Amino acid sequence: MIAKDKQLHLVAGALIGIVAVAACAFLFKSMAPEARLAVAVALAAAVGIGKELLDKKRPTTNTYDLKDAAFTAGGGLIGGIFASIAVPYVTG
Repeated sequence: MIAKDKQLHLVAGALIGIVAVAACAFLFKSMAPEARLAVAVALAAAVGIGKELLDKKRPTTNTYDLKDAAFTAGGGLIGGIFASIAVPYVTG
């Protein structure tokens, strides 16, 4: 079983990935699907790393764990793939 915290990071990353791919598809119509997915994963990874760096500064209230950032990035990949599949159906 995956720890609850890791599940939350995965879901947060997936949401970031979905929004990133959708935003790229609507704002940059000529952007390749692979580039949209790369943006999704990079953004999720950046958010995950940033969150863990904040946790490192507050050790009394949060736990610093780079595995959390990896789960956030992984979620970005999963959400990005899902959105990449869905975008052609939504945009027609």
